[in-house]
Amino acid sequence: MANDTKKIVNRFTLEGNTIFSLPLFASNLLQDLFNMTDVAVIGKLSSPEDLGAVGSTTILVTLFTGFLIGLENGINALIAKYLGQRNSKNVHDALHTSLYLVYIFSWVITAIFEIAYFLYAYKRELKKSNDGDSC
Repeated sequence: MANDTKKIVNRFTLEGNTIFSLPLFASNLLQDLFNMTDVAVIGKLSSPEDLGAVGSTTILVTLFTGFLIGLENGINALIAKYLGQRNSKNVHDALHTSLYLVYIFSWVITAIFEIAYFLYAYKRELKKSNDGDSC
């Protein structure tokens, strides 16, 4: 009887992990295809500098996506623990804390990229104006 239980637990764990990992695999595959399409289109239609900018941001997108997936997995584990304990107050608190975390993180990342964009645009306009003065 104990041996049958081990087989069932191992089988469900393998199936569960496989089923759980398929959406993650698919989302990473789609993200890579999206990035390759970006690089192909920009490479055909734009300058080498623009192609370099698109290619260099791929690692940042992967970094932030991985961070958010890890955050989501941690939150899911915590909420599952509290649901198993039938502790609705902790489920409520964990859910709202996670929403606040994602909200704050999204604003921080947006601010960082907006600042970087404005600095880049300022540098580009400054370079254009300096090139225009030398003509």
